[in-house]
Amino acid sequence: MVRITVSPDAARYLIRKMKRPNVIVYRDIFRAKRGSVFILRVRAADGREPGGQFEASDHAGVTVWVESEFLRRLAPGEGISIGLDRGLIKSLKVEMASERISALA
Repeated sequence: MVRITVSPDAARYLIRKMKRPNVIVYRDIFRAKRGSVFILRVRAADGREPGGQFEASDHAGVTVWVESEFLRRLAPGEGISIGLDRGLIKSLKVEMASERISALA
């Protein structure tokens, strides 16, 4: 089972900015000189739902849609964390729990 967590800051920000916030987590292709690499992306949409290749779950009033194929490839116990990046412009950030743990070590 994959754990999906949305930080309270991100949930408040989305609910304040949108009527029906949907967060979409998907894989994107990053083309480098020596090949392609899949990277994780996150996008916020107001009321729009993606196609049939996504699975939904509700977290604190925010619906999170995750790509089905990506969910199947995750190991049991891994998690996805969605937070708020407070830089010059506020934006959403997405991290996998295994990447975050390895970055802290």
